[in-house]
Amino acid sequence: MSAESRNRLSGVASIAGVATSNFNELKELGNKRSPTELATHAIKMALEDADTEAGEIDGLIAMSVSAESVALRMGLSDLRLTMDYPYGGRYIAPALELSAQYLHSNSANTIVVVLALSKLATYSDSGAPGGHSAFEMMHAMGGPASHSAMMVRRYSYEYGDCSTALSSVAISNRANATLNPVAVFRKPLTENGYFASKLIAEPLRLFDYCMVNDGAVAIVIRRTSDVSGNRGVVVGGFASSTYPTVHYSAEDFYFQQCRSAATSMFAMAGVTAKDVDIAEVYDNYTPSVLFALEGFGFVGRGEAADFVRDGQIRRDGSLPLNTGGGHTSESYMQGMNLLANAVRQLRNEAGALQVSQANVAAFMYAAPTAGGCVLWR
Repeated sequence: MSAESRNRLSGVASIAGVATSNFNELKELGNKRSPTELATHAIKMALEDADTEAGEIDGLIAMSVSAESVALRMGLSDLRLTMDYPYGGRYIAPALELSAQYLHSNSANTIVVVLALSKLATYSDSGAPGGHSAFEMMHAMGGPASHSAMMVRRYSYEYGDCSTALSSVAISNRANATLNPVAVFRKPLTENGYFASKLIAEPLRLFDYCMVNDGAVAIVIRRTSDVSGNRGVVVGGFASSTYPTVHYSAEDFYFQQCRSAATSMFAMAGVTAKDVDIAEVYDNYTPSVLFALEGFGFVGRGEAADFVRDGQIRRDGSLPLNTGGGHTSESYMQGMNLLANAVRQLRNEAGALQVSQANVAAFMYAAPTAGGCVLWR
């Protein structure tokens, strides 16, 4: 799609409703629920939030759960759009773009995007992706975290030790989660506590890792012109960029694909990184925050560690980040919980989590496929 065609989609779609599971409650209960059950429950709550009936749904995009199973359970019919994505993360921006295309062409009117996870993460699932998986696992490269650890070691070599910056990311996330009633981990985390935790893949420690938990997130997307009241959150821009590789790593820390996606995303929205009030960054591991901040242009190359250490990502900083606790403390819903928190912040409905002056938000992910979106009210 040309830049001109993409730009015509700016502002066409708005998130009219959002809902998440109570991640903490699900963790405490410990009774496994199927992804379909979790997904349908989240969709019903999102529909209520959007003041929309299930019968109005004519588009369903499902992540890590079967769209057909969800549609059957909810009794949906005459769907004009159905799509299954294997997971969230890199597919969030494409899902938003596909939704905007369908809404713009009047091919659909009410689209639901839902992600649901139910004890799906196992060691076999976490093997290093790419053409050399067997070789890498034989040498203890047991997944993306090992590659992230290697990249952050290189980052420290080039720009200086960033271990205290990683601790700052984990501590900031946890500080936000202590205010979040649905967060899985709410016990305050100190710098001493962080550095006392065990090393997993040096220099990454326990609190640098995302969690494994159950839950679901659903959003309802409609044409901006069709969203009543003042609760719709506009999707102003979106983009993604892939630099294929057989390894889940990059010598430039995903800078090329992040910068390419950022250029398109911000141009489409008609804003710059300086206009963003809050950032939600896919933090499967804490170094991803450093890589995203630099790749998407919030700071210069090699400046992210100092930016984080100076407290700029805290709730009272210049760029509040992962306001609900992120993937390391709130929940690992593959980016969808981060998107949900951005919506609530922009609506001024985040309760104790609310930050001031939240008018423009960006959701971003730094990986072999990088991308994100810009939202505003």
